Amino acid sequence: MNPFILIPWSLLTHTFDSLHAEKSHLTPMTYLDLLTTIQNFSEEELLLPVKCYDEDCEEFVPVFRVESEPCDDPYLVI
Repeated sequence: MNPFILIPWSLLTHTFDSLHAEKSHLTPMTYLDLLTTIQNFSEEELLLPVKCYDEDCEEFVPVFRVESEPCDDPYLVI
């Protein structure tokens, strides 16, 4: 294998491992955390459409509704 190909591959895998390690120690946000954050929004911010940001794809995705089935945990529908 060409050694010059290994350098970008090494950088790519190192970056992925670094990002994974950075996120692995974070605890997921609870709905109480979300509610507390939303309660601190201004009226203008509360009127904006809800979006989720996908860090892997680096894109915003619109949220259409919240589902809460009796036997399931609540979740956002995108």
